[in-house]
Amino acid sequence: MITIKNLSFQYSTEEDFVLRNIDLSVHQGECILLCGKSGCGKSTLLKIINGIIPEFYQGKITGSVEVAGMNPFETEIYKISEKVGSVFQNPKTQFYTTNTTDEIAFALENYGVEREKIQKRLKEVQETMHVSALMDRNIFALSGGEKQKIAIAAVYALNPEIFVFDEPSSSLDMDSMIELSKLMERLKEEGKTIVIAEHRLWYLKKIVDRAVYLENGKITKEYSMEEMQNLSEEERYRTGLRHTDFSGNAWKEKSAILLSASEKHTDIEKRSFVSRLFKVEREDFAVIRDSSGNALELEIKDLLYKRKERTIFRIDRLGFERGKIVGIVGKNGMGKSTFAKVVCGLARQTTGEICKNNEGISVPKRRKNSLLLMQEINNQLFTDSVYDEIRLTSAFKEEEQLCTCMADMQIDQLKEKNPHSLSGGQKQRVVILSALLSKKKIIFLDEPTSGLDYASMKVVAKNINKFKAEKNLILIISHDMEFLEEVCDRVLFFPL
Repeated sequence: MITIKNLSFQYSTEEDFVLRNIDLSVHQGECILLCGKSGCGKSTLLKIINGIIPEFYQGKITGSVEVAGMNPFETEIYKISEKVGSVFQNPKTQFYTTNTTDEIAFALENYGVEREKIQKRLKEVQETMHVSALMDRNIFALSGGEKQKIAIAAVYALNPEIFVFDEPSSSLDMDSMIELSKLMERLKEEGKTIVIAEHRLWYLKKIVDRAVYLENGKITKEYSMEEMQNLSEEERYRTGLRHTDFSGNAWKEKSAILLSASEKHTDIEKRSFVSRLFKVEREDFAVIRDSSGNALELEIKDLLYKRKERTIFRIDRLGFERGKIVGIVGKNGMGKSTFAKVVCGLARQTTGEICKNNEGISVPKRRKNSLLLMQEINNQLFTDSVYDEIRLTSAFKEEEQLCTCMADMQIDQLKEKNPHSLSGGQKQRVVILSALLSKKKIIFLDEPTSGLDYASMKVVAKNINKFKAEKNLILIISHDMEFLEEVCDRVLFFPL
């Protein structure tokens, strides 16, 4: 299905080649994992397979590529997209409508599929991907994970021969990752070919046939999933490859259930959700209703947030201790990101109080004292160089101090580069460091590791821990359990 011979590619904006002498063959029905550290060329290789390069990105190309019998350098992209379906890391970049049902039907309409067949296909997609609850909704009112589900469903509806996935799990909760795993199994059974660039590996353990490892734009090795599972910690750090198993054992001491949003589910059902995720007994989790009695930086009392008539979340009483790193996890669409906006003063609660020392903190004061790092990192890059980006929000202004911090985050070599030209994982490290160096005392990070390999994740965890004494509170929304286990003092669960 895919034959690549001696391929090299250099972006017109870059001095060096991003891909070098790539040779790769992918057979029908295979699932191939592209892996390697952030910036190694995985996404660029996917863009060549699906024709985005050279259609939208200019540069120097040598070598040959054949995809489903077509040369993507000479074939119009609409013809390629009949055979190759793509799911990008940021789902917003591939939406064409504002309604979820319209979005899933959009490609089918473009190819002139009859209305009755479109309706039939929509029902099949709903049943297979379990997205019935997301149908006929405003796309921009969805959570990041829900948007990702719609993007995947829209590609699945077209039924291409080759599926290309770029970090598809970046915004998905654990249940949704398991659903994605089952979908990929089904695609393989149907004889579809899958090429996936991904850092989180545990949900792909039984699907991937072989892993192709890229380093500095070259294919340097191929792994079986068994070989990846048996890597030493030193090899894992050197290669950036994540674990293929997740045990969750360290969560028993950190975890608690945050009682909030849903009026439909009992406490027992909420605890059951946590137990299913981490395979532990219910009594291992304490239900948090009141603060622990230690010095508190933030107190929440009877907090309710409604969107129109729908309750997004409700929290009876909750306290956050000073100098702690707290993780917040839960299923997609449960209001975690909205909770962050309310705490940071970017959205106003319907009722309830956010306090410190029993005094309410006004919305303007919350805005002044807090910083929210959102999922959409491209919306938070403002300058023409990485150095200027870091300096923009930094409490430090001396170049020596800034360069030391950049070296600690391993982005000092990117100092002069335009932030928008970086890989997803490199952008993440830039905006995370910008947040940590700010004067803000409360920092909310929303999915900060979506594009990070194992080594980069470790670096980010180390830097966050280094700054937690200076920041009064760091709150992290994430589905990256491996990262949260590394960095958090405590983990709260939003309910089903």
